[in-house]
Amino acid sequence: MHSNSSFLLIGYDTDYLETKLQELEYKPIAINVSLDTKVLSTKEHLSRFLEKNSLFEKTTKCIYASGLEGRNYLYDLIESKLSICGNNLSLLDKSGFIENFSRELRSCELKYPKTYSIQESPLVSDKKYLFKPVNSCGGYDISQLTPKKANSYIQEYIDGDAYSCSFIVDDNCFKLLGFNRLLNLNSHYENDYIHAGVLMTKKRFPESLYNAIEKLARILKMRGFNGIDFIYDGNDYYIIDINPRLTSPFFLYNDISDNELLKGQIDGRYNWGKIDYKNEPISGFAHIYTKDDVVFKETSIENINCMNTPHNGDVVKRGDPLFTLLSTENDYNKNINNLKRQIEITKEHFNIYDIMFSHE
Repeated sequence: MHSNSSFLLIGYDTDYLETKLQELEYKPIAINVSLDTKVLSTKEHLSRFLEKNSLFEKTTKCIYASGLEGRNYLYDLIESKLSICGNNLSLLDKSGFIENFSRELRSCELKYPKTYSIQESPLVSDKKYLFKPVNSCGGYDISQLTPKKANSYIQEYIDGDAYSCSFIVDDNCFKLLGFNRLLNLNSHYENDYIHAGVLMTKKRFPESLYNAIEKLARILKMRGFNGIDFIYDGNDYYIIDINPRLTSPFFLYNDISDNELLKGQIDGRYNWGKIDYKNEPISGFAHIYTKDDVVFKETSIENINCMNTPHNGDVVKRGDPLFTLLSTENDYNKNINNLKRQIEITKEHFNIYDIMFSHE
């Protein structure tokens, strides 16, 4: 069907999307942000990459996940040469700082943590704060101690549970796919708030939150698959990130839909009759990070269910993701137990960071 159609894919851990695009008979060309750093370093490097791979045609489609944050020097080139599947990059640019959405959030009666510039120095002893860089991604470079990036700002720390909601939008419809509990590591030598995985949850939230998210999506004219992260402190909900792109839970929901979400993302419209999540299975995943430099061996993963694995013999540096563990037990708490079991097996081969889990 699409055997002659090239497709540019930008993101971290692109293996899954490459496979799913191939199933749709596309020819994906991937820019793996963690590996192909030079390609995205300047507009000139990206231009040469596009030209080398014959991607200078508006008929070439492009899907982006994480990795383009803060690279607005590339946005004009990408949008002028490729057909974006999803939101305009201007919305991604805006999403780098939650304060940019203050007016829209207030109009939807959604709260967000108070933010300050470094120069304001609002710190008081009875409150906690985070130093968070503009265009942060994956929880990297967020700290409670000192700013790690020159473009950091101060955000009031909200003590509570972190969730994301995943939804899709086209010209006609909005559909909330589900809520996900966000996982963190117990510790990390460099990044305390690094993204460590997701568990789909059946936890019920107020109808007012559903309605507010839909209203916000329509005000922002979002398209395709999107995610919004928030903290629930037991009383209120605080929006901490708006992600107008494919986020990490995408593959969980796409697998449930038998690749229909990816088809809809590409076409700009969804076959709503094929996207039914009323009795969806509950699944989850955990990113595993190594405490040491390690040489990956395929024999180490024989008794676990994982993806995003290195090649046999690859060196994985201290603090980097090793692979992603999967669980499809169709129950939130059983998924936790299954992931814990697989983590213990992994510890027999690697020195890894523990992950914080909370049963429901």
